[in-house]
Amino acid sequence: MSLRDDFIAPPLSVLDSRQGYWRERKAAWRAMGLAGGDGRPDELLADSHPIPDGAVSGCSTMMPTTSIFDPVLAQLLIEWFCPPGGDIIDPFAGGPTRGVVASVLGRRYTGIDISGEQVDADVEEAQSLRGEYEPRYLVGDSAQLVPQLDECDMVLTCPPYYGLERYTDDPRDLSTMTPEAFARSYADVLAACSGRMRPGALAALVVGDARDGHGDYLDLPGLTVDCGRRAGLTLYNRMTYIQPYGTAPLRCARTFRASQKVTSVSEMVIVLRKPGEVRRIPAPMREPGDVCEQMVIDDIMRQA
Repeated sequence: MSLRDDFIAPPLSVLDSRQGYWRERKAAWRAMGLAGGDGRPDELLADSHPIPDGAVSGCSTMMPTTSIFDPVLAQLLIEWFCPPGGDIIDPFAGGPTRGVVASVLGRRYTGIDISGEQVDADVEEAQSLRGEYEPRYLVGDSAQLVPQLDECDMVLTCPPYYGLERYTDDPRDLSTMTPEAFARSYADVLAACSGRMRPGALAALVVGDARDGHGDYLDLPGLTVDCGRRAGLTLYNRMTYIQPYGTAPLRCARTFRASQKVTSVSEMVIVLRKPGEVRRIPAPMREPGDVCEQMVIDDIMRQA
């Protein structure tokens, strides 16, 4: 029995989505019909952050200039950090991936997004792929809506990377804000989430860097840890998520010669903990008959 059999991926500080077993599992999710990009325009990157050639950036994996969350990363984080049948809050719901994966894995999911169009698309895809529990989606400002929710066992989300992608023109949308306003609103959302987390619950946030107008990093991972601590959460795990390189090797030399900027091919997963005893949960690979194994894993394991 390998670590992959027990934990989907080895529980190390580096998560490498380039590996064959990861790619096969992602293909299985896609074969189920999980597209993940519905509700978003094809080109979301702000003009001040051009990324040519369909480069990888933003939440997990990029289609041409629009980010789509990696379903394998969603599965891994849910299996690792949320007990079976647990409740998940996602204050930056974005696409449908996290809600669909949570539903298939037998978790209750509530996602909040500022965009009604995005929520409509999420609901439509979730209805066609729902598992044991139907994901719930709300439209509005998470800082206002999260305090109205029941307590949760996990927070799972991917916030805007400052203005790297522009989602709406709503002034409450963090992607429209200055870095200073972004930091204040982000802190309010994490404080609201902390208030609804049960003792010992974990929050997994997938975050990456964006650059300011001078080309300097704004350090979203560092801001996440700082806002979490001010909300009463401690830093529990920190992992590097390595993306498929795509065209990055072809672009990096030109970019570095022009600006001395390295090309990003990774993101951070920051895991914060609400004070209290962390609950042990079963290893992800359980007995046959589990809904996730039936729908996603069996074919992969037989081919391995």
